[in-house]
Amino acid sequence: MKAYPVFLLTLAVVWCGSACLTEAVTIPGAPVGADPFIFNFDEFGNGSFQVFVPEIGGYGPLTPSLGQIDGNGFLAYQLPEFVVPGDLAIFEPTGEFVLSDGLRFLDGPNTSFMEYFSDPGDDAPADTGFPSDFDVSNFIFETGPEGDNGFTYVAGSGDPATTNFYIGASDSPIPEPASLVLWALLAAIGLTAAWWRCKRA
Repeated sequence: MKAYPVFLLTLAVVWCGSACLTEAVTIPGAPVGADPFIFNFDEFGNGSFQVFVPEIGGYGPLTPSLGQIDGNGFLAYQLPEFVVPGDLAIFEPTGEFVLSDGLRFLDGPNTSFMEYFSDPGDDAPADTGFPSDFDVSNFIFETGPEGDNGFTYVAGSGDPATTNFYIGASDSPIPEPASLVLWALLAAIGLTAAWWRCKRA
């Protein structure tokens, strides 16, 4: 997908290798309530989530969450709970700070929403370009080759009990429903295992 170069004078963010930011109170998309989740989504409005269940130490069932164009004219997904508001920039995997996608977390009356932006020119609902006031000071990088890439955003410490995970398909082919379920389950298992390894280290 096409992308826009961004020239940054100041980068006030620490980027960990797993794309996690460390101060939960200021991390856009981090949990506010007691129900952290994994959210899977793409540029076409396909989404699903799983909420962490402390009693079982794992994630609950997969729940569909389809995106729609909101009153601002952007693709938006309803999230399972309130999260910290703010913007997240997603840069191309080259490390040259070329803007590819963006997320904006907004509060609604009953829960939070996530707007998903990408560069215009393609046929996906997210390909609307970026708001004029989009903030790039919080950022992560995509992974994977052009045409089949995506990103994982770790909004918190990495502990599944206190962290939201956002797994976005930037311009990957849309998976079949059965594949989407398997993808989400594998992601949940992998993220939980990675956190336990870090905790024990």
